[in-house]
Amino acid sequence: MKFIRSWWLHFFGGVAFLLVPVILSPQPPEVSRFALDPATIQELFSNALMLGFFYLNYFLLIPKFFQKGHYLIYFLWVGISFLLIIEIPEVVFSHEPGGNVPTLNHNSPPKPNSEFRPGHGAGPDRPGFGPQPNSFLDKLFPWEELASYAYQLLLFSVVVMFSILLRLREALFQTEQAKSKAEIGSLKNQINPHFLFNTLNSIYALSIREKADKTGESIMKLSKMMRYIVSDSMEDRVSLESEIQYIENYLELQKLRLPLDFSLDYQKSGSFSGKKMAPLILISFVENAFKHGVSPEETGEVKIILETQGDEFILMVENKIVTHELAQHEKSGFGLGNTLSRLELNYGDKQELELGERNSYFRVHLRINLEC
Repeated sequence: MKFIRSWWLHFFGGVAFLLVPVILSPQPPEVSRFALDPATIQELFSNALMLGFFYLNYFLLIPKFFQKGHYLIYFLWVGISFLLIIEIPEVVFSHEPGGNVPTLNHNSPPKPNSEFRPGHGAGPDRPGFGPQPNSFLDKLFPWEELASYAYQLLLFSVVVMFSILLRLREALFQTEQAKSKAEIGSLKNQINPHFLFNTLNSIYALSIREKADKTGESIMKLSKMMRYIVSDSMEDRVSLESEIQYIENYLELQKLRLPLDFSLDYQKSGSFSGKKMAPLILISFVENAFKHGVSPEETGEVKIILETQGDEFILMVENKIVTHELAQHEKSGFGLGNTLSRLELNYGDKQELELGERNSYFRVHLRINLEC
């Protein structure tokens, strides 16, 4: 799950959120920034409760109520949680030494550390707010308490909205991934595997009887490619060796139709065993090179390099751009677009892709961390 893979972001984000009271609360010059007074400790506790609600909301409330359309029940839980986050720190710290102690007389000078801290749940019984309300308007509208509640409500709203956005983003990611798998499955279902393989085997047997060795070898390579598409690539991850074997079979079949003066440079280096990747991603870049790099009127050129460096896989494809009219079925461009989407869905920030045209050559440079 993507959430688990980014645990370190949640860890540092949670620590930063908890330290907000220590960093932002005003302190007199003579008091250390990290000298925690009871009010700051109370706010740290309140922020810890909000952080706990963030994950309760992310894992339970949003998928169980919000995403299923039970908005009334969802916002009822949110409201109850907010009241608990407001009241629990007041109850816990009301009996602590230095907690909600009686307010100083309004004629007494305020203590150095008695400055107002937004969000400390301070009320008329908290020190540092100057004189007690002595007018009817002050008693009717306790401004300090209202400011405290407004601060906490704002912070709580940010927590709620952020958790909703993260959860909906995760849901969108899963939906796109499911859509991508469905598109691949639909493509595979258009082919009747038994009829296809039986026909290829019959043609292969016929070519052997007629001693057409190259024809038989080509049919066998095509059969292996189709079997890989229809059967092996149904998994979320396939062996890197199988993916490369598919590309090599494709190149061997391409050689049958390439002009004699065509330059094809294929290289690979590194260890490919024991590594897995999402299927049918690399072939789109190779196919694209041949689609735009082969012409009967011009000398074409394609260079393909496959390499591994530890857990990192590198693909480099380069083709000389030739001018020729593409067949109608080659003009859609869906193949490369779908590949870019699948790269993002499967690897996210674990992949880097550079592609573009320069000096009449189109280049692709792809790096994927296969460890994820």
